[in-house]
Amino acid sequence: MLFNVGISIFIFGNKKDAETGDIVNANGMVEEFEISTENGTIPIPVGATGFTANDLWKTVMEDFNKFVGIDSLKPLYQDLEDHKKSDKELIETIVKIINELIKH
Repeated sequence: MLFNVGISIFIFGNKKDAETGDIVNANGMVEEFEISTENGTIPIPVGATGFTANDLWKTVMEDFNKFVGIDSLKPLYQDLEDHKKSDKELIETIVKIINELIKH
């Protein structure tokens, strides 16, 4: 599935540790991120959901040109890490990003 897409949305990214029962970051999501970006997809990590998605958001923002390359989208991506935004607002931001990506 990761080979036939143009974008990848990453939310949450946590799992229950089998030994401790603690909630931890999902390392599988990092692998999915790497596979998808190696295949040219544009990642949309929703950092406000926390966990691995937040780590991936930081990765994208540190090298925005490499992962997204459309400077006009940077403010929208910055909004994806705003913990004060409601779920509805985050979804609206994601839709705005997708609509802008379609234009490019």
